[in-house]
Amino acid sequence: MLSNILATGSSSRIFTVISRQKGIAYHINGDYSFNLGSSAIKIDGQIDANRIEECIDLIFSEFEYVKNNIVSEKELNSRKEQIEFAFCQRSESNESIIELIQRNFDFPITARDYCDNLKKVTEQDTGTGIFT
Repeated sequence: MLSNILATGSSSRIFTVISRQKGIAYHINGDYSFNLGSSAIKIDGQIDANRIEECIDLIFSEFEYVKNNIVSEKELNSRKEQIEFAFCQRSESNESIIELIQRNFDFPITARDYCDNLKKVTEQDTGTGIFT
């Protein structure tokens, strides 16, 4: 959820600040990867070489903001809808179905469970304490 709020798509916080407001990058996006015991959020994009330091500062500012503030119910619900739509859309291709089956061996969860768990995320699950 955090990766989606911060860096997935053109309505993400990082895209809004860096691309729309500051004009530093046309493309900037993020991804979340996880392993048992560790996880990471990766930010990548095509950034004006003369403004890299400014871009890095803005990215960390957004992480800091989300760390110390609760995400609004409106933003959270919008992200939940986006995640659920993307999940369902991806599930329509054979390749994605195979990927879901492979992941299910390591992390057994049904599509229904995934969507139900997504709906359970509240504003209190965001913000203060998420980066501890």
